[in-house]
Amino acid sequence: MTETPEQPNGQTLPLAAELKPLPDELIVDSDDLVVVLDALRELKTEWAEVVEDTRLGLARLTGVACSTGEVADLPGRLRAVFATSAGGWQPEVDLHWSTLGSIGSAGSKPMGAGGIEPAGSKPMGTVGIAGSKPMSGGVIGPIAIGTEGSKPMTAGDPMDAGPADQPAADAVTGAGVAVAMIDTPLFRHPVFTGRDVSTREWHTKGTTTLLTNRAGHGTFVCSVILAHAPAARIEADGALDGATSEATEWEVAQEIVRLGDRADILNLSLASHTLDGAPSLVLRRAVDRLPRRVLVIAAAGNHGETEDPLLTGTTPMWPAALPGVVAVGAMDRDGIRLPFSPDAPWVSCQAVGFEVRGAYPGGWAKWTGTSFAAARVTGMVAAWTVPGRVSPAEAFELVLDDPGSGVERYHWTGPNPGQ
Repeated sequence: MTETPEQPNGQTLPLAAELKPLPDELIVDSDDLVVVLDALRELKTEWAEVVEDTRLGLARLTGVACSTGEVADLPGRLRAVFATSAGGWQPEVDLHWSTLGSIGSAGSKPMGAGGIEPAGSKPMGTVGIAGSKPMSGGVIGPIAIGTEGSKPMTAGDPMDAGPADQPAADAVTGAGVAVAMIDTPLFRHPVFTGRDVSTREWHTKGTTTLLTNRAGHGTFVCSVILAHAPAARIEADGALDGATSEATEWEVAQEIVRLGDRADILNLSLASHTLDGAPSLVLRRAVDRLPRRVLVIAAAGNHGETEDPLLTGTTPMWPAALPGVVAVGAMDRDGIRLPFSPDAPWVSCQAVGFEVRGAYPGGWAKWTGTSFAAARVTGMVAAWTVPGRVSPAEAFELVLDDPGSGVERYHWTGPNPGQ
């Protein structure tokens, strides 16, 4: 019997209210730490602790307190100090931001991806698997009934997917490919039976309180990846809080570099933004420290139609907008960008992200958002990757060239941001 996922109480906050800097922390490049601490003393600023991470090459200052002004103003004040005293040289210093796995609103329901509906008792899987590559058009996309134009409509009754629609137990699509993901903790689910999925701690529906829809975000994302690459080896890190899908950038960055040692593809269905639109120092550093072989695939965010005064549809989300990262927007099955998906020059591609079918604690569900479009791209890239022959980056290009993949290059037609 399918269970209806619990609904969160109240409305979600605007994106800028959710993605916020920690009020008493700073991030500093380790090489700049000594001079930055000296400058902070001159600004009569105190701190409680300095924590360094040698793999990131960064230091985290906690318990920061200013005698005058706000902590949020310190990076600018420090740059002003060095602009006059160091001949224009600037230290690398930033605020410490939070990240979210459910990014903004993508519909009228109080959920980061527009709310979840029960979707029958069995998931839609893949068909037409042959050897190590997916057949063109062989992957069943998300069920979507009644789309019209670019706006999602009520989907009506979901369709069940019988056992014949599931990947065979010995399916080899994605074999030998290591996929890592950072998300909310995984819940035990039949979709993972017989699959090479590992995580630090499994949660079980019924023994773990499911406070909001967001608790099932990681489980859903992982199942979407598996639907396209059932033989891939997936390591899921539940760094995001199960109730809020939130974590600090520091926590996410540490997991990025840890997982990068053994991953071919890294799925990040999460995002952060900065007030000035500049790249997040922590996430930029983490991605820069990854081995060159690792392809990072990230959700572009669901802020395309935001009413938040601090954001626009082109506001960069990190790590998606970082150079070298595949930033995934969401489209319907007709290839039309969904209105919540950002229309921005840093979006690399778009994939079907409307009413995606996947596993959810206690059953199956349909969910809409760029998180799940990114998971589709990750699964497709894993399916096309052939270890030792076709790299993830090469596989991504093959996926883009396949008209049946449900993934398309994104062509931004907006104004030149420099004008």
